[in-house]
This record gives sequence, C-alpha cells and structure tokens, in this order.
Amino acid sequence: MTEHPYMLSNKTVTIILNGKQFTYTSSQPYFDELKKLLSQPKDKIQWNKLVDIINAEEHLINYTGKNISVCNGRFYYRNQEGTTIELAENAIINRILDMQNKRKPFDNMLKFLDNLAANPDIIAINELYLFLSDCDMPITDDCHFLAYKKIRKDYTDCYTGTICNKIGSLV
Repeated sequence: MTEHPYMLSNKTVTIILNGKQFTYTSSQPYFDELKKLLSQPKDKIQWNKLVDIINAEEHLINYTGKNISVCNGRFYYRNQEGTTIELAENAIINRILDMQNKRKPFDNMLKFLDNLAANPDIIAINELYLFLSDCDMPITDDCHFLAYKKIRKDYTDCYTGTICNKIGSLV
C-alpha cells in the first residue's frame, strides 16, 4: 500500500487520500485510532487499516443516501425540511459508526436520527442522545425513546404540586 501525506498533532489528524483531505479533531470518532496508527514509524504504519477507517465513513454516507454527508471529517445531516445540521460531535454518530464497525444493524439508529432531526431545537438535537445514553434509556424498536417524569402520588409535579400530570393532561 502506498503512503499518504498526513499531519498529526495532539488535537488533529489530517490525511490526504485520493486527492481528498480528511481532518479529524480529538473529539471525533476514530481520532484515537488514526492517531495511534500514524504515531508509528512510517515503515510500520498499516496504511490499509487507515484507509479502511476513512472508508467506513464513506460507506455510511453511501448507505444512508444524501441525508448524511462528511466534509473535513465533520458529519452533517439534512433533515426533511432541507435544513443541514452539523453532527460532528454528536454521540449518535459515534454510536452509529461503532455499530457499523462491529457489523451490528444500525437502521433503527438512522430512523431515530430522522426523528431527532425533526426537532427545531439544535441543543436538543446535539444533546438528547447523549442524555439518553448517560441515563441508560434505550431506543425503542420503532425508533423512539421512552421518557419518564417524577411526580407525586396525586399525579402533580414533585416540585410545586400544582401541575397536573394525569394521562391526557396538557403539560
């Protein structure tokens, strides 16, 4: 395998493959693996493995169609309204890539991403999956999540006791 030009620092990895530049920051998927590969002496670098890692992202794009794109190592998602949202540091992309690498099905995660991208709040888009992961809340088979709320025995909120949370109530 031929060598490829690259630059390596503690915070970024940049590599040129087939005339295309790929840049990864320390918070992005594969950064640690790429840095480890490129930190070896040049004659010991496993170029095939490095190319496979970068091609995994390209495969994800081809698999999902035009809704996900990668530019300079950053992921972007185009929602149903045509708005493009940056997902470069989004935990769901890391999870999808991890599932893809482990050869696990990830279609439900892509559908969940569709649901998530319909949310008009960019903060919710960027942080919801991280919250769900941290709280061990699973994604359901129909690509939604189950939420819960702490309430009193009389179905009012636990803080003020004034907001009714009975089934069918508008909260």
